[in-house]
Amino acid sequence: MYGNWLYKSIYQRSPNPQISNPIFDSSLVLEHDYDNTATLGATKILSSSLVNEVKLGYNRFIAEITGPDTNADTAQLLGIPNVSGALLPGGLPLSVGGPSKNVLENFTFKDDFTWVKNKHSFKFGYDLLHERQDQWSLGSPSGTFSFDGAAGLAGSGTTTIPNTGGISLASFELGSVTSYSASIPTASWLPRDNIQSVYFQDDWKILPNLTLNIGTRWVMESPWHTKYGQFAVFSPTASDNVVSGDMGATVHPGGNMNNREWQRPEPRAGLAWHPMNKLVVRTGFALMHIDLGLAPSELGEYSISAADNQPSGNPTPLFQLSHGPPAPLAFPALQGNGYLPYVGCSTGTLNGVTFPTCGSRSSVYINPQIHDPYSMTWTFALQYQLFKNTLVELSYDGSASVGDIETPNENVLPMNFDAGNTAALTAVNGNGQVYRPWVNFGTITYMGNISHSTYHSGTVHVQKRLAHGLLYDSFFTYSKSLDGSGVGVTDIASDLYKGPSAWDRRFHYAGNFSYNIPIGKGQRFMNKGGVLDAIFGGYNLVWQYDTYSGNPVTPGYTNSPNNGPPSVIGGIGGRPNLIGNPAMAPDWQNLGNDRFNQVGLGVNSSVCCLSDFAYPAAFTFGNEGKGVLYVQRTIGASFSLRKEFVLKEKMRLQIRLDYQNPFKWYTLGNPGTTVDLKNVVAGAPLTGVSAESPGNAFGKFTAGNEATSVADGGVPMMNGTIKFTF
Repeated sequence: MYGNWLYKSIYQRSPNPQISNPIFDSSLVLEHDYDNTATLGATKILSSSLVNEVKLGYNRFIAEITGPDTNADTAQLLGIPNVSGALLPGGLPLSVGGPSKNVLENFTFKDDFTWVKNKHSFKFGYDLLHERQDQWSLGSPSGTFSFDGAAGLAGSGTTTIPNTGGISLASFELGSVTSYSASIPTASWLPRDNIQSVYFQDDWKILPNLTLNIGTRWVMESPWHTKYGQFAVFSPTASDNVVSGDMGATVHPGGNMNNREWQRPEPRAGLAWHPMNKLVVRTGFALMHIDLGLAPSELGEYSISAADNQPSGNPTPLFQLSHGPPAPLAFPALQGNGYLPYVGCSTGTLNGVTFPTCGSRSSVYINPQIHDPYSMTWTFALQYQLFKNTLVELSYDGSASVGDIETPNENVLPMNFDAGNTAALTAVNGNGQVYRPWVNFGTITYMGNISHSTYHSGTVHVQKRLAHGLLYDSFFTYSKSLDGSGVGVTDIASDLYKGPSAWDRRFHYAGNFSYNIPIGKGQRFMNKGGVLDAIFGGYNLVWQYDTYSGNPVTPGYTNSPNNGPPSVIGGIGGRPNLIGNPAMAPDWQNLGNDRFNQVGLGVNSSVCCLSDFAYPAAFTFGNEGKGVLYVQRTIGASFSLRKEFVLKEKMRLQIRLDYQNPFKWYTLGNPGTTVDLKNVVAGAPLTGVSAESPGNAFGKFTAGNEATSVADGGVPMMNGTIKFTF
């Protein structure tokens, strides 16, 4: 048997000597983290070929934030009546911070068996993971004040008043409150999750030089749920309890947020084959699910709020801060299981008909069929001993992630809505809320399995073990990564959001070597001691080199003379039309001596491709896809030369020279990627520098955009070191 327990407690604060009353000292807002981890296990040898191992695990992490103003009656201390003393009110020139607590707990149980039978080594067992979270905060029970802007005190456009601390402090001192609001959460977030799995695996040594590994795991995860069933989701088929007669509502059904999924096998296979003395073949495949984990926080309508405002058109203050509100804010009564339906709808007009709209109302629609995404990985590798101490490996790796979860806005019109009808689209552009599929909501976030990603790479790896004073290790990888992350709406054309991943790098080479230069005593050349050996002998040279191609970016545009599509029409806005094949200029790095001066760079001021873009027509989306432009490569290089003198048996002297980026291979940040077809010289070709006005930053590097790390193409650096050890 074995067991262990680990406890950690961490907190930190920086006292503020300018605050005399600790109640108002924000540095006393502390986050205290507690972490408990315990494990208990036992191993039982049931027979000479059968072993059982059982393990229990527990982890409890607590992040607790406390503040000195909690229940300290700070409003009364400041002379503000009829305000809750739970916290310091918001909107004042001084803020502290409210308390909160987040508790995460994991319970694990594992029961594993290993059974060796002839040429087989079987493994099978059961896993259980139970997760739970308890999260709460106090909200804003003491409310927030808004004050008169005091513009008349200092004149139009002035943002500060000398010797007063600014307009905010002057507004506070005047005490003219224009609005007052407060809110209190009515539920804590208490999600729960159980993940159970059973597995079977067989390592089968078919032949002395051939091993096959096969197995499968079956996983079942509980649906998203909470301890007391308190959560809010959107239902498109429910009758609205806020706007009578409308369909679509935020509901609180309790139970589960999605359906349980039972059938989820995870097959895996691997093979290792040694067909000849110097060659090894390895290949494998695996399918794994990505656990959904604890449910995302969905506490919409689990809060009560109240506000006090002057009626529209009344310019007088609501009250003076020193007098406080005429009476404490009255919070509305809760309904059902601790929730309160949305309050704050307005009206809209379409074709002469006026009806309620709720543009500030939001909700989340969780597809009941949402399930764990899964990923597949596959690999194939050939390892060959080229020379006695040199290994060459050719490998291919691929992966795909299927059913990744995205969260677009569902409450939008289709991309082709009234396409080409300028008059109709103009009307939508100025009155979009009344055209939404659900006018009684603004944003309805859809959550479902709608994204996909793939990765492929081929690598050549050469490695030499230390022999004759030389070792080296290098690899070259060609890869491609595509994903669909960042989709804005559910029905958008896939070719506009499926594209190169933000981290996609097509080419990557890394290599390093260490070489004991064969000069000096005991070496191949100048094998003698004395002065010549002290000067020229016994040096070790290390060289490191790393280079990779740039990442893809997606240019946007500005200064278009055309109106864009209405925001209530679903699509990816802000992208220009692509009319060419944008690419960095072949000599982009030849920027001259003044490489950060946008005006004086001569013929190389722009490193990219303005002529490959155009503005979209009025009320249309640009056709540019994702990641169409790859920015410049990165190079990191350094070398080190060192020599060690043995003065006595336990006394050594080392001299060393390090040089980072010795060949001044500069790495810059991304050039400007905002297409600006307005700031150009009339009549000049867009491909020429003369076409670009100084204010046009597209394709140009700006000051402060260079690498800051010398290891990745920054300013060259040389270091000399003398080290004495005894």
